[in-house]
Amino acid sequence: MNELDFYSNAPLKEAIENECAILCQTLLKKNALYGNSAMQSPILAPYLTESGAIAIRLSDKINRLVTLQTSKVDDKEESISDTLLDIAGYCLLWRIASYKD
Repeated sequence: MNELDFYSNAPLKEAIENECAILCQTLLKKNALYGNSAMQSPILAPYLTESGAIAIRLSDKINRLVTLQTSKVDDKEESISDTLLDIAGYCLLWRIASYKD
């Protein structure tokens, strides 16, 4: 069953569970690859809190989403779906960071 068939026919609860599992796997994979870099202040803005650093990264992803939606260029590097997943991931990381700030 492909994604279109699954999401067209799955109850919302199953679709949410599936997307949460994908988000969790993606965050854990990126954390294993890049460490805790999302929670670190950018080199050029070392004064930022963890939440501030994530807000900057989230802003970049939202700009990327707007570009993907308004551009006629077919970007093979990052799809709208990938960008939305990254945005959801940064929102979750921001929530975690907000407990520390």
